[in-house]
Amino acid sequence: MVLHACVVAGDPRHAHLRDIGDISEFDQLEIQHFFEVYKDLEPGKSVEGAEWVGRTEAEAEVYASFERLKTEGHSESQPHPPSQGRPENH
Repeated sequence: MVLHACVVAGDPRHAHLRDIGDISEFDQLEIQHFFEVYKDLEPGKSVEGAEWVGRTEAEAEVYASFERLKTEGHSESQPHPPSQGRPENH
């Protein structure tokens, strides 16, 4: 699993966070632990070999994800976020 940390653009509380090195090692470990435990709660799922990547790699993955959505669309096997509900055309 590759871990990416995102912050809200323009939020002055996080303006100092520009790349992974700006997040303390303790906070990185805490976030990583959350995702490892979160996946362990799902039957048959786990996280092994998690690693952090920098801003360039994270931004590339975000753009690649948008492109996958454009070309492949949304899969019905993926759950919809509760705040958005199901798309009206499905």
